[in-house]
Amino acid sequence: MDASFIWHARKAAGRLRLGGALAAGVALAVLATGGVALASDAAAPGTLAATGTIRGCYQPGNPTAALRVVTQRHASCPTGDKHLNWNAVGPQGPVGPQGPTGPQGPDGVSAGVATGHVTTIPIDSGPSTPVTVLTAPAVPTSGEYFISASITVNLAAGDLVACAAIPNQSEAQTAQVGPQSATTTTPIPLAGALSLSAGQTPSVICIDETSNTSTEFLEGSMTATLISNSTVGGPIRARAGRFPLRIVTGVR
Repeated sequence: MDASFIWHARKAAGRLRLGGALAAGVALAVLATGGVALASDAAAPGTLAATGTIRGCYQPGNPTAALRVVTQRHASCPTGDKHLNWNAVGPQGPVGPQGPTGPQGPDGVSAGVATGHVTTIPIDSGPSTPVTVLTAPAVPTSGEYFISASITVNLAAGDLVACAAIPNQSEAQTAQVGPQSATTTTPIPLAGALSLSAGQTPSVICIDETSNTSTEFLEGSMTATLISNSTVGGPIRARAGRFPLRIVTGVR
């Protein structure tokens, strides 16, 4: 690098200090390979955050003129330089075109049936003869149905009552109440799953232990909601009596 080039570089740096156009932190870097002087913009972020505009100075007429960044808000370019401004962030682009419509999703599994009534049905046939207390309409399609039921019984003193949803239980799901020291009105909640073919009717059956004529069904409701269009294991695999309804003694 010859002495004349270094002299010109020092002269340019001196002009920055005397002119007051650039912040004291701005330095000139001289690249020996290309001989192009570049101004440091290390102090620029504060100014850019305040104004959103990058301000620069350059000497016209030189195809490789150094571009110096102005880092003080009220500074101006040295005499003989021209200023060049540009935005730190470009303008918001136009909204893109509407994308194509996605494919139609599969049908939901919201089919189901429900029933409910208030009536008196004796549950006094003993532990071996179930009594049907609720029957819903036939289900419209084959599949796995979630059963939710709530019944209220008049439970005779000393008696036990067990109830379950049928047919084709996917798992054992018996609810039992009693015995009580006095006759009482008692709710029995039921929940489980049935594997049903189209046209089958979900029901709730109950048995009692002592064949007491004071034990009765009073009211209840049941819903059967399709949760899977395919029955467990393909064809209906559950069979009536697979999970027999029975009284479990010793339960309190």
